Amino acid sequence: MNFKKTLLAAALVGSSVVSVSAFAVPTVMKVTSGQFGMGFFTGGTFLPITFFGSGAADITDTYNAPGWNTSAAVTSGHPTSIGSFDFSGSWVNTYTAAAATQAGVPGGGPAPVFTGPLVNGAFTINMSSFFANWNGTDFNQGNAAVAGTLSGCSASGCTYTMAWQSLIQGGPPFGGQTGSWVLNGTIAPIPEASTYGMMAAGLAMVGFVARRRTRSAV
Repeated sequence: MNFKKTLLAAALVGSSVVSVSAFAVPTVMKVTSGQFGMGFFTGGTFLPITFFGSGAADITDTYNAPGWNTSAAVTSGHPTSIGSFDFSGSWVNTYTAAAATQAGVPGGGPAPVFTGPLVNGAFTINMSSFFANWNGTDFNQGNAAVAGTLSGCSASGCTYTMAWQSLIQGGPPFGGQTGSWVLNGTIAPIPEASTYGMMAAGLAMVGFVARRRTRSAV
């Protein structure tokens, strides 16, 4: 009888964890690596995006302010950008915003939010707020329907990769060129208060049953 109670308690805990990943839940979306390409400007190859800082902590629920003076050339990867890379000796910093930080530059949109279920498979996310800043100039590089793939999903989250292309807007010398982007990272659930309550109740029940079994054995 005690064994059955233990199994029931364990099942309750397990169900609370599984529910986090089986349904759409709030998430933290981190970027861990990426690539950028732009035809002959990058020699037909992709440049690695690196230097991910505090701005990459969660790109799903808040805008990442660029944190640099866009009127001056950016000389190094900025820690509050989503990611940075060296382009012809000058640093490109990427960020998300409702509108460009530079006057006269089009583009912008809502912060990218992943709201789908954390299960292996394809997903789509709005990245229209994605910008790149190079040599003091903003370039909108967003896409409203970016396709991605989740893999390795478990109760603790998934890894993801997403790729898209975007016509460069924002002025010379790259206006009219097409930027190609790849971002990789992790998506983890933020358990709701009710989920924490279920987990706590399940753990308490496991402890209660364990104590009763110990007393019975004595």
